[in-house]
Amino acid sequence: MLRSHKTTRIIASSFQSLLGLGWLLTACAFITMLSVYLLWAWATFGTSSSALAYLSGRRLLVDAPSRSVGTLVEGQTRRIQFVIMNYTDHPIELVGAGSSCTCTMAEDLPLTIPVSGRRPITVAVKAGTKQGKFSESVAVFTDDRNHPSMYLKIKGYVSPGHGEGPRGEEAGG
Repeated sequence: MLRSHKTTRIIASSFQSLLGLGWLLTACAFITMLSVYLLWAWATFGTSSSALAYLSGRRLLVDAPSRSVGTLVEGQTRRIQFVIMNYTDHPIELVGAGSSCTCTMAEDLPLTIPVSGRRPITVAVKAGTKQGKFSESVAVFTDDRNHPSMYLKIKGYVSPGHGEGPRGEEAGG
């Protein structure tokens, strides 16, 4: 009787160890799958948010839908690029754009993006006289009924016109 009780305890202890090992193996598998996903997302789309948008069914993507132009001096114009990616089964034409303010204007339109292609679109932002933070949006319109528009957001700060002056005309994001 003593022997069978001891055997039962050894089996129970071994089973608990295996369960603990199972959780460790599951965690390692999860971390490995997450790493593979992030590598795939970076290699294919440039960002994990674009990969998530693709996985949710969107096929016309932007590398980063929101960008900062940094600090602008009153009256200064800065251009910023967004990269539009087409993962549909047909070319898509960006036919025009509208903006929340006359201070922002999409350039390079119209523009055709081939299947599995990427094309940059430039948005020019001209700082007004109102100092402080600003946030503007640009709606880009397409010829595709499944993706009729997409929105780009531009943020920044307008500083007074005195001081060092403009820090350059181009900004990357």
